[in-house]
Amino acid sequence: MAQNTMYNLVTLIKRLEAATTRLEDIATSTIELPHAVPDLSNALQSPPDQSTTPLRSASSPGTPAVSTPAPQENLPESVEEFDNFINQSVDKYVKASEKIGGLVAEQASKVLDGFKQQRRFLLISTKAKKPDISVSADMSVYQELLKPINEALVAVGNIKESNRGSPVFNQLSAVAEGIMVLAWVTVDNKPFKHVEESLGSAQFFGNRVISEHKDK
Repeated sequence: MAQNTMYNLVTLIKRLEAATTRLEDIATSTIELPHAVPDLSNALQSPPDQSTTPLRSASSPGTPAVSTPAPQENLPESVEEFDNFINQSVDKYVKASEKIGGLVAEQASKVLDGFKQQRRFLLISTKAKKPDISVSADMSVYQELLKPINEALVAVGNIKESNRGSPVFNQLSAVAEGIMVLAWVTVDNKPFKHVEESLGSAQFFGNRVISEHKDK
């Protein structure tokens, strides 16, 4: 099951990489960093109210308000696939961890947060052109967008480092190594290779966990 999940994640990252490349090549949007991204960030943190907005006719002040539904934006295919991965594989891992409880469940909640933050980052990337990190203003926005993902990675790693004497240390280590897959968004050249390396490190500790519980 773990190997299937790893394969699915590598495949997903390859698709996301290809989709991102296509979006950059055919982008017709006039949205530019860094000015547009803060607005996008605010919109994603506080979803717009889906309730209807009353409009009043200018020619008839006494006319009752007319409600018009807010337009619903379709999600890019790459984001939909990422959502499917979270709702299936990541959610299954989180639920299994919650049954174990303790440090394992605590770490799993940080992992879920990391994937949610990356989902937000990916959605923004479909609405804005790739930043020029040689420009100070663009670099600042880029770092700010990556900050929530990095905070989740650090939180997952800290749980492992703070509990080296724990009987579930190998489990914590496997997850701490595996969560580094989320750093693929910072890799320009073949990011799926980074994913494969991270999952390989996670598998090393995963095999230890399997060995520990083989006869139990």
